[in-house]
Amino acid sequence: MRCIKCVLPEHKPDIWMNADGVCNVCSDFERAKKLKESKALLLESDLINTLNKYRGKYKYDCLVMCRGGKDSTASLYYVKTRYKLNPLAFTFDHGFETEDAIENIKNAVSVLGVEWLFFKSDFMKEMFAEVIKKKSRAVICHLCSMWYMQLTYEIAANFNVPIIIAGWTKGQATV
Repeated sequence: MRCIKCVLPEHKPDIWMNADGVCNVCSDFERAKKLKESKALLLESDLINTLNKYRGKYKYDCLVMCRGGKDSTASLYYVKTRYKLNPLAFTFDHGFETEDAIENIKNAVSVLGVEWLFFKSDFMKEMFAEVIKKKSRAVICHLCSMWYMQLTYEIAANFNVPIIIAGWTKGQATV
């Protein structure tokens, strides 16, 4: 007997068919897929509840950290269009942002009609140069990330922004 979905042959005790002719592997996959979809809906529901809690209470509903890449630009886009919030976009240029990234942000905030704060410092270039010159094993990205986050928290506090949103690819936020 073969599965009507994946044509995997029945091989007991590991692979067996249900009454509909679907193997346990396909059935398990479908169950896991539905569970994942329901968890994603719960996560979005939690997000919407949090956004609604603060929506319209301050000049800006949220601060969106924008670096000009696909993740942060998509975050800004969805915050503005899908969730109908009034975001303040914020970019921290540590001296290594590309012209393309800055241009992407300029285009996004222009098209979306979003106010934008831009902070630039060349301090990190000096620090990187020292690390290289001294052949240090220091992980400079951690320091830069802490500086970026501290500045983000300060801007959120100064502008009375209750929520900070960042678009990071899985694995980037482990610093």
